[in-house]
Amino acid sequence: MASRTFTAESIQAAISMVKESIGPDAVILNTRRLPKKTRDPYGKDMFEVIATQSSGPASQNSKQGASLIKKTERLQNQPVQNLFNPAQLSGQSHEEKPDSALATIQAELDALKDMIKTLSFSDGIPDEVRRLPECMALFNRLAGTGLTERRARRFMSIAYEAMEGKEFSASDFNRKLIDVLLGTLEVTDPFTEINSGNTKKNKAFALIGPTGSGKTTTIAKLAAELSIVRKLKVGVISIDGYRIGAIEQIKTYTSIMGIQCMAAFSREDLAIAMSKMEGKDVILIDTAGYSHFDTQKMNEISDLIQKDADISSLLVLSATTSKEDMLEASKRYSALNPSAYVFTKLDETCRPGVILDQILDMRMPVAFMTNGQKVPDDLVAATRKKIMGFVFESRRISS
Repeated sequence: MASRTFTAESIQAAISMVKESIGPDAVILNTRRLPKKTRDPYGKDMFEVIATQSSGPASQNSKQGASLIKKTERLQNQPVQNLFNPAQLSGQSHEEKPDSALATIQAELDALKDMIKTLSFSDGIPDEVRRLPECMALFNRLAGTGLTERRARRFMSIAYEAMEGKEFSASDFNRKLIDVLLGTLEVTDPFTEINSGNTKKNKAFALIGPTGSGKTTTIAKLAAELSIVRKLKVGVISIDGYRIGAIEQIKTYTSIMGIQCMAAFSREDLAIAMSKMEGKDVILIDTAGYSHFDTQKMNEISDLIQKDADISSLLVLSATTSKEDMLEASKRYSALNPSAYVFTKLDETCRPGVILDQILDMRMPVAFMTNGQKVPDDLVAATRKKIMGFVFESRRISS
């Protein structure tokens, strides 16, 4: 039988049309999203499903489509209360355990949700998922972290190519995919080579980044980590004269920890402050959080810290920032030659995968991450596994 094309405003509606027209044994051949026409302001994205009637042996991909349609039919015919009350499951045998029956239904619902979510992507089901349907949930989870769909597909392809020609299971593939992701990451700890008592040369680090990225709180966390945990002699300098209360805030933190803190508003002030902290192992510099579009203010920061060869910069970016804004900010701040990332507010986002996109867009190692306001507890020295742990951390997304 020739294939037929069905178009609707949602993938669920398109599949319903397939079932009504061809029947529950229909085989899905392809799916894709049809973007609305740019000249039609009232248009909507549409979904296209190409299907045909099952006849004879089908490919693995076609069998998957038919199986999923049958699951949809079976779940739609199930009374609503049966999905929530194991005791009322129709047709349940006396020997069957309620928990087992509920788990089976939940697994089918999860599979159906994964299928619907995957079909909603602009390019439909990735080839790797067609070949290994068990990996659909992993692909959805990867794309759901905030990583772009294009990159999620690319990682799936690299992992599949690495496994091709071998016998492997879905768990083998999942492990390979994680290995591929880990291989894209670089981490660093800029303070590892600093030894307590070394007064030959100051080690100064300026935290730079957009307004609200969390620089001041991160400075406090770093000061506590370096002084209390690593036993280094730490000094803090604030050159943030732009934000009201910024200096008072950092002085409150440092006074509690017994750390010297000074303010500087010019290159001369900064030189004097650094001279007075000559005996410190580490000097942390808190900068003002100007808009990265404010060229004049960016030049002022550059004039303060860029002309001192002994000052390194760490770029602080909030994980709550959109991919586009994060990339634009990092491009602007690249003029200050940052040596590593510090990603903050990972506890405040449902899309932590944006940091993977950022790392891949602007290659630079990750030094630290923060996941809360507590000083110094919510500071994490970056490792590849810890980064992936944050990226895949499950968070509830409100509808």
